[in-house]
Amino acid sequence: MENLLSKPDRIIKRYYLYLHVSWTLIVIISLALTLYHNNRNTLKYASIEARTYFDLNKFYRTVMAGLGGVYVPVSNIAPNPYLLVPDRDITATDGRKLTLVNPSYMTRIVFEQIKKGSEEPVLNKITSLKTLNPINNPDVWEKATLHSFEKGGEEAMEVANINGQPYLRLMKPFFVEASCLKCHAHQGYSVGDVRGGISIAVPLRPFYAAERQTRNIIIVTHLLLWVLVTGTLVTFTRHTIKNARAYEETKSLSLHDPLTGLANRRFMELDLEESFDLSERYGNQLSAIMADIDYFKDYNDRHGHKAGDNLLSKVAGIISMEIRKTDLAVRYGGEEFFILLHQTGITEAVEVAERIRKNIGNATGVTISLGVTAYHKGMTKKEEIVINADQAMYEAKNKGRNRVEVVC
Repeated sequence: MENLLSKPDRIIKRYYLYLHVSWTLIVIISLALTLYHNNRNTLKYASIEARTYFDLNKFYRTVMAGLGGVYVPVSNIAPNPYLLVPDRDITATDGRKLTLVNPSYMTRIVFEQIKKGSEEPVLNKITSLKTLNPINNPDVWEKATLHSFEKGGEEAMEVANINGQPYLRLMKPFFVEASCLKCHAHQGYSVGDVRGGISIAVPLRPFYAAERQTRNIIIVTHLLLWVLVTGTLVTFTRHTIKNARAYEETKSLSLHDPLTGLANRRFMELDLEESFDLSERYGNQLSAIMADIDYFKDYNDRHGHKAGDNLLSKVAGIISMEIRKTDLAVRYGGEEFFILLHQTGITEAVEVAERIRKNIGNATGVTISLGVTAYHKGMTKKEEIVINADQAMYEAKNKGRNRVEVVC
């Protein structure tokens, strides 16, 4: 019975393994993709902030340029030595000395104040291939980007280390407008030319911190989901195996004799029908033995029914030991046993019957009569094999019992 139950177990466990591996791969792929997009979103959100600063920068530069700059007291802001225009410095009617602040100078002042007020400031740099102030000279990346702008490039972005901290640098071009020529006409610019680029650097540490927090939530969520579904699969598999075992046990009980563990007549009918068809179609050898314990009723009367049951079980065990796993031993009824020998001729069947007779006699002290038959081409019904084996067994009984007879 254990062998009958092992196959469904293996099949169910194999399918569980397939589902478990597939589910695990789905979770791993989902986790990897989600973490990837989470990282991409980090840079995306940082770039949105950088573009917002760029647009704000560009807006007030445009407004300042349209106003032609503003004058402020020199007591508040030092004059810009690189601003070479007439009337850069003037004296108001009240005697105050004023200096002109152009858009570039104003941008620098604003971002210097931002830098002073933050541990991780947003950085701004106005650069060009034709700078007036050396502080605006481009670095290697900015220089390459400026050349790309002259070829039609619209934006450049990179992650860089600035002052030991990770930053997202975004750079976009700005173009010469009519109001720009007041300060830069002497550099040979015309309206519409690429004047330079505005670089905005956004600190990434806060974004990375948010990314790590989100990443931890993603990992924990995926892990909990994996555990939940895996637990459900395990529980479902256990219930399925339990149900399959119950089904196979019920099936086995319906096909086996509960006392001896041998097949019953229903099982015999199924096996015999298939074996007879194979012999009829392909000429396979098929033999059968009918066996009956001699004087079993007397044995029961002398020793009791329990002893009789023990004898039946012992005889069944000896029969099972003397045949192959491919053969079939059946408790045919009462003290009768039927044995179906596949791929076995009549001579080998007689030898098996003799071994069974001798071993039962030696082990139990009782005798047994056996009848042997075999399939032949003249047979048209499977019942003929049972009838012939039964007839041979009765001949053994009539000839004195404890013997083997053959009917073909």
